Amino acid sequence: MKCKNFFIQFQKERLENPIAYRFFEILPGALVWISIFAIIFYSIKSPEKVLIFSLLFAGYWGGKSLIIAIGILFSFLKVKNTEVEDWEKLGKNLYKNPTREEKIALAKIPKKDQIKFEDVYHIVLHANYREPSEIVIPAIQSLADANFDKKKIISVLANEERNKEITEENRKIFHKKFDKIFFKAISTLHPDKPMEVKAKGANLTYAMSEVMEFIKKENIPVENVVVSALDGDAQVHPEYFNRLTYLFISTPDRYKKSFQPIPTYLNNIWDAPWFSRTTAFSTSFYFMEECVLSSEYLFTYSGHATSLKKLIEVGFWSVDCINEDSKQFWKMFVHDKGEHEVISIDLPIYMDAVLADTTKETLINQYKQLQRWAYGAEHIPYIFTNTLKIPELRNFKNFKKSFRYFFSNYSWATAPIFATFAPFLPFLFHPDLKNTLFGSTFFFSNAIVWSFGYISLFTYLFMSIAISKKFIKEKKLRQKNIFYLALSQWILYPITILWIFGIAGLDAITRLFLGKYLTYWTTEKVRK
Repeated sequence: MKCKNFFIQFQKERLENPIAYRFFEILPGALVWISIFAIIFYSIKSPEKVLIFSLLFAGYWGGKSLIIAIGILFSFLKVKNTEVEDWEKLGKNLYKNPTREEKIALAKIPKKDQIKFEDVYHIVLHANYREPSEIVIPAIQSLADANFDKKKIISVLANEERNKEITEENRKIFHKKFDKIFFKAISTLHPDKPMEVKAKGANLTYAMSEVMEFIKKENIPVENVVVSALDGDAQVHPEYFNRLTYLFISTPDRYKKSFQPIPTYLNNIWDAPWFSRTTAFSTSFYFMEECVLSSEYLFTYSGHATSLKKLIEVGFWSVDCINEDSKQFWKMFVHDKGEHEVISIDLPIYMDAVLADTTKETLINQYKQLQRWAYGAEHIPYIFTNTLKIPELRNFKNFKKSFRYFFSNYSWATAPIFATFAPFLPFLFHPDLKNTLFGSTFFFSNAIVWSFGYISLFTYLFMSIAISKKFIKEKKLRQKNIFYLALSQWILYPITILWIFGIAGLDAITRLFLGKYLTYWTTEKVRK
């Protein structure tokens, strides 16, 4: 089966259930467009119902915005507490002098599965395609600067063969700078293969095939190895490895767990234009809130860690999808029959906001990045066809998790449109509506309800400065200038939500609905 610029991969689940698989590809987009046409239809036939819906939606959105604001504050405090804890000391004393909570956790871990802090190895993969050395090398350097034994770290620069010029430059600098620092520095060259999507999952899976040879040669137990899969620009927190190691050895059923740092897009945040900053901060805030208030619904995202043992069981990463980070969770979730969970590390990793050489190019790249993220709806057929097939997945707990993922994709494509157009369409089709009591008071009532949502923007304003203080100091920027930049970006937030987030989400889900499948696109990285 072929379509423009893309060869549909012969996923096993697609071949086994072609009708069901295509049905669940169509379903989210169909519901989105039915909802949009329903708003238009009822704006003509029953405008009062649309106005009532708009008020209810404003209440929902305003309440959700306040909850996110609260989640951001709690997450910020949680990260601060996590940063000051001595995780290396706690890890090394885990079996010698455990706390009451640690004793409870350790009682659930069989003796044969207990691992000492000093025996854990870390494989860190940085997937690189087109990123120049000024992006990639600082990311690797963050591993070298971490407060952890470097001889327990295997750093892997996973390159694409099709980008030879930049790749060769990066490999030379990488080996010259890091060969003697880490236990092993490995650089790989992933060739294009006919039955793979040109995406990060294929690159990472190929890289691990080479890394496994080294693991076997050194006779390292796979049960003792944690693998972190990161983007090429991702810089880790200094306490990342200590915290991750502690969680890995102290968590019951560790091989049915993934570990998720908080993705933040801050490396170049104050060089980016306002719409890129707003998008970067909004995305960072979303994951801050998810890690604290919605942790039971966490799935792996850009930058995550999993045991090598589990990766071997599931065949590493999917090579047939665009968004392999989120697919990786669902792949393990299905493999473990609903028992796989994601644990928040409660520390950030730092990545780049979208920035190109010109504002126009930045805007185009920002749209493409959000379009690719919104295309995470491609996993819905995988989730629901497997739910139908595997009895253990058919319970209320797993249904909630699956439905929430479905709803988040649906709301990404519809919420900005509902917020922007639904309050005005009834008046467009029925101008006399403004002369009625309900019509004349609607916009005042709507503004009051929405005001609760706008209160949260003050939290976003100050938290955007608080979480990026490290980068403000590094660039020696004036706090006053930063405040005005942050203020302007949040005043313009509604524009970003509609014209970038909303349209990109609608575009992505419509492409899946029509079978016009996306190809992978790598976000250009620029530093000033």
